[in-house]
Amino acid sequence: MNMSPISPPSLFSRVQHLQWLVAVVFVVFALRLFYIQVVQHSYYVREAQKTQISKLTLFPERGKVFARDGSTGEVVPLVLNETIYTVFADPHEVKDAAKIQTVLTNVAGGEMIRDSLPYLGDMAKRYVVLARQVTRTQAELIKKENLPGVGLQKDTRRVYPEGQLASQLLGYVNTDGKGQYGLEGSMNNRLTGKTGLLQAVTDVRRIPLTIGHDNIDEPAVNGDNLVLSIDRNVQFQLEQMLQAHAEKVHVENASAVVMDPNTGQVIAMANYPTYNPAQYNKVTDYRLFQNGVTDNAYEPGSVMKTLTVASGLNEGVITPNSTFANAGGCTTVENAQICNVLRNVPATPTIQQLLTYSLNTGAVSVLRSLGGGSITKAGRDKLYDYFAHRYRFGAPTGIEQTGESAGAIVSPDDPEGGSVKYANMTFGQGMTTTMVQVLAAFSAVINGGTYYKPTLIYGAQQADTTLKTQVPTIIQKGVIAPEHSAQMRDLVWHARYDNTGKTVDPVGYHVGGKSGTAQTIDPRTGAYTSDRTIGSYLGFVGGTVPKYAIMVRMDYAEGGTFAGSIEANATFGDIAKWLISYSGITPN
Repeated sequence: MNMSPISPPSLFSRVQHLQWLVAVVFVVFALRLFYIQVVQHSYYVREAQKTQISKLTLFPERGKVFARDGSTGEVVPLVLNETIYTVFADPHEVKDAAKIQTVLTNVAGGEMIRDSLPYLGDMAKRYVVLARQVTRTQAELIKKENLPGVGLQKDTRRVYPEGQLASQLLGYVNTDGKGQYGLEGSMNNRLTGKTGLLQAVTDVRRIPLTIGHDNIDEPAVNGDNLVLSIDRNVQFQLEQMLQAHAEKVHVENASAVVMDPNTGQVIAMANYPTYNPAQYNKVTDYRLFQNGVTDNAYEPGSVMKTLTVASGLNEGVITPNSTFANAGGCTTVENAQICNVLRNVPATPTIQQLLTYSLNTGAVSVLRSLGGGSITKAGRDKLYDYFAHRYRFGAPTGIEQTGESAGAIVSPDDPEGGSVKYANMTFGQGMTTTMVQVLAAFSAVINGGTYYKPTLIYGAQQADTTLKTQVPTIIQKGVIAPEHSAQMRDLVWHARYDNTGKTVDPVGYHVGGKSGTAQTIDPRTGAYTSDRTIGSYLGFVGGTVPKYAIMVRMDYAEGGTFAGSIEANATFGDIAKWLISYSGITPN
């Protein structure tokens, strides 16, 4: 068979077509590279970073909490951190679920893992918690078993070297690491610190390569180590004394607080009943978490007479020797009759006797004096100025406690702020306050007239363990004049001495105080009743000047109307006597 040779023009055509094909392919590749390298550049950088860059969140250590020890001058730990572990598993990697169950049961206990083990066969999950709060020792034992699919995640929990001491004051930290109640809740941000970030370019083995612009190293900032103004020894004694007296008269609740009236720093703050913050999850009555000193506003009763008298003295409308009408032991305000508990007192008592015998009629007479002789709008305005603006009732003090109550006080401009309401307010009815509000205001009255912000913080412990102290915060000077403050110290001292002080207080020391019995509202009738009362006692102790201001409260004591205030008085006397010995107060 004859084959015709390919003609040169046909060969040239095929080569030309091949060249065009190569050119087209080259253009396609070029466009594709342009699309990948330019248009999709950011996308592929991100994809590369996912495999080349490792990110690790660095968690800070939560700040510790310390108290002071007044006998040694050192600080003692109240709240520390303990390293614990969470045991987890990836069901896809688990080889022997039965062995895992055996090991964890032997090491951590059956209850800790009972709910999680059934999920080990669930292939829809990649992370299953097997046990929480495993100790370091237990974690080491689990690690030695080399259980495929099982891992350990480091965490911390709070531990309390002093047990349940100051539990309501401290609060607790939940399983999510957030502070709840008390100081832990109020100061959560400061105690938590700031998380850090470690980001580095790594090889396939996750080993960091040379430092580049993609590397980030932001160290975690640990939380502040707080040193409280609390004196551990005073706190312990106050809790012991409060419990003993509270159980004696079978109260429902009791609270007590000791403050330095010259700084606003709280030295001790106690509540009964209490709980163990390390076992907060076992508490069934959540009222136990509340701090009665700061959270529970109530009608304070006759302790308010000290502040009413201070207002009248400072306004110059009364003196300690001023007298008032007390015929029959009652007075009438509009259509209401206000009477004293004690009727066998002089017909024209003095202001000193007002406090000594706790005369409601005398407190109302101060309001009349503020109004020029009768209860007027001007007089109510003056009393409101002292109660709301100088003594700062009706607003939180800002003490470092979650859930602090503001209390409530009615303005004279309010339709309810009439003469009867304000007459009742002079002796602590018709308004609500917290113990810390009353004690802070009382401190201003006896310290020369300066209102300090109540605080639990003495300072912060630095990284080198040195202590950086916090300067007391002055809210207002001139609450009352220094000379009237001196008069009030003498009036309150006489009020206690003329009652129980002359028989129970150490001779030569300045111990003053005033009792209070607050009736409560009967929910059935809507009227005040003496069947369930709140007893309290407010006072100070010192030598030539007050060193401690103290308040005690007893709720719904058994044994009669005044059982709570009598026992609060006894608790005050015990702690005052102990403080004189402990602090080495110089007698007058």
